[in-house]
Formats: sequence, C-alpha cells, structure tokens
Amino acid sequence: MIKDELFGRLNEQLSRLPVIDTHEHFLPRESRRDSESDVLSEYTTHYISSDLVSAGLSLDELAFIRDVRHPLDKRWRVVEPYWQACRFTGYARALDLSVKAIYQIDGIQRHTLIPLNEAFQKARQPGHYRYVIRDLCNIECCVCDSDNSALTNGRPLNDDHWARRVWQPVDYYWQCPPLADMNERSHKVNGQKLKDLDQLIGMLDADLAEVAEKGVHIIKITAAYMRSLHFPEVTYTKARQSMLEFLAGAGKTPEKPAVYPETVQNYMMHEILKRAHRAQLVVQVHTGLQEGNGNNLANSNPLLLTNLLLKYSDATFDLFHIGYPFIGETTALAKNFANVTLDMCWSHIIAPAAARRALDEFIDAVPFNKISAFGGDYLFVDGLYGHLRLAIENTASVLADKVRGGVMDEHQAYVLGRHLFYENPKRILRV
Repeated sequence: MIKDELFGRLNEQLSRLPVIDTHEHFLPRESRRDSESDVLSEYTTHYISSDLVSAGLSLDELAFIRDVRHPLDKRWRVVEPYWQACRFTGYARALDLSVKAIYQIDGIQRHTLIPLNEAFQKARQPGHYRYVIRDLCNIECCVCDSDNSALTNGRPLNDDHWARRVWQPVDYYWQCPPLADMNERSHKVNGQKLKDLDQLIGMLDADLAEVAEKGVHIIKITAAYMRSLHFPEVTYTKARQSMLEFLAGAGKTPEKPAVYPETVQNYMMHEILKRAHRAQLVVQVHTGLQEGNGNNLANSNPLLLTNLLLKYSDATFDLFHIGYPFIGETTALAKNFANVTLDMCWSHIIAPAAARRALDEFIDAVPFNKISAFGGDYLFVDGLYGHLRLAIENTASVLADKVRGGVMDEHQAYVLGRHLFYENPKRILRV
C-alpha cells in the first residue's frame, strides 16, 4: 500500500463521507448488552477468537478467557502468546485501531489491559452506541441481522432510528424448530397443526407478510454454514412425501429441533426465492469464508448459486464477503448477472490485502454502481471503528492506484468512493 500525498488526500476525503453499513450483528437495543462482560470477554466473542484458535489456543482455554469470573490478568496470561501471534491479522489490527480511537489507549497489550478495561466499563452506558456509530464513524444507518427467530421470539422490528433489520428464513429451509412450537404457530396461521408441506408454506407466507408490515425487505441466507449453496429444483410431490416422512419422525421427539430432509430444504429455498422474486426483495447471501474454525469452505462457493440467479431475476442477490477466497468467481457473477451486487462486508478484516485486490478487480470488471464498500459484521459495537478505518484506507489505496494508472482522475476517484460507501448501498438496500 503506497501512502503518498494522493493517498492521504483521498483517505481524508473518504473519512468525511457518510456511510451506510450494510451488515451488523450487534443488538440494536443498547440496553440489551451483557452487563456482566469485560473487555476481554466481549472482544473474544467474535472473529479474533478464530485466529486465536488457529494459532493454537484450545477451546477450553478460549472458554476460560471469556469467563469473567476469573481474574482479568490471569486470563490474559493464558491468551497473550496467541494474541501476539495474531497481532498483524486484520481482526487484531481492527481492535487496536478501535481501542486507540474510542478509549485513547495504545492498543491491546499486557500493560494496557487494566486501564482499557476500566475505560471499557465506564463507557457501558446509554450513548456509547451513538458515540461509536454516529460520532466516530459517521454511519447513517446499519443493516442489522440480530433477531433470527421469527417463530418463537417475535418479529424483527425497525425499532431504532439507526437500524434497519434483516429476516433470516432459516427455519424454513434448514432446521425445523421444535415441532411443539411449530404446531402452535401453525394453529394460529393455518387453523391446524403442522401436518403437511402446505402448512409450512402457509407459515412462510404469514411470516413474510408480518416482516413486510414492519418495513423489512431484506432477507439473509446463511445456508453455506450448514450445507452447499446449490439448491436444485424439486417437485412438489417429492417434497411433500419427504415432509410427511419427516413429520412422522419428528413427532416422536416434538420438543427437539430437527433438520429437514435435503429434498424439503431444496424445495423450500425455491419457495422462499419465488416470493423474493415477486416482491423484488434484497437477498443477502453469505458466500466464502465461514466464521469460526473447521468449516466446509466448498459449500460457500458463490458459483453454486447460478441456477437461483438465473431463475429469480427480479430479486437482488447481494453477495457477501467478496466470496473470499472465491474472489474471481464472485466478480464474474456480478459482471454476468444484472441481479447480482457485491457487498464487501467483513472482508477488510478477513484479510485487508485480499480486500484491496478484490476491490481493484471489482472496479476493473463490474459497473461500480453494484459495489458496496463496507459492513462491519460485528457482534459488538467497538469493533466497528477499526474495521471502517481499514475499509477506508483500502479503498483510498485502490482508488489512488487507479489515478496513478490513468484510469480516472482524482475527482472521479472521490465520486466513486462516495458511491461505494454511501450512494450504492443506500440504493441497493433501499435504506
């Protein structure tokens, strides 16, 4: 990354832009944060923990360092050698940048941990979200995926001025919640218990109608964590028979969730996307690297979506995470399909250099009005600032290279940057 005067000017200009944050996981209601947490426990709930485990930290040790009942300094001594091994990854760099900006403390080290935790605890009061999201990051709104259970715990709501909500229909294409709960819900929707595929479809329609009434027009597909993204078409007859056999088995343990047969999964995904197609919904799709350790990466290749992209052309498929490491495949899909957009959420901390390479390729191959530059994708709000700083620096670096190469002038680079961080995600996600 060349940090010359051109980079400096673009970096400064992009830093003043308003931002649409395309994807987050932290709780929209600040009051629902865990009051018993401390800085080490909260920061290791997400991302950095995966690098620590990759570096050699055992799962028992990870559970220990997250446990606030043990002294903070003792937990740090356990994790410190692994943290130091991860210090230059995107996950750790983002946290150090956040700590410096939010708490004016020079990163996460042995000698800074106690004062950092004191500052962290002092900031755990109403207003901290606004300080990070609005004052430090200049984020106009975040698209939040933090309430996935439409059947048992209420509906996603646009309940905070800075948040827009996403609904995950995972209960319809992957794991069926306990049949007792599903029967109760089906009685309300269908007037009878869940006894056939038709009742499941009726419940899907009822949930989609309810979330639409709340202004939710974005759905999120996380299938790649559980199975392949390839969903072949299945006839109603085959899916119905599989559902009947499934219900017969699930009825023996109605208090437990159960995974639908693959035939039902495939059929229901097409039912979901038919409705997304008709309603012209935005379908955010997890592609590429899965959070955590030891996942099946082959499940998440975005090329597996091709039959869905062809069939449901009036839905917008917003492909997440640059498809890392399937960057070329993701680029080609966005170039080839009018209904595919590119969302760089999470990518700038997965591997900052890879995000720069991806953005460079995206701009070369794809109309730039299809690219969104930033989504923090964090469970906790403090990580947001550091990730945004890396995203802005990456974007400034790529745009500066384009200017140096004669692809665009400096003003065009700034205008493109504004589209990447604000205009594009605001239009694509309709927020």
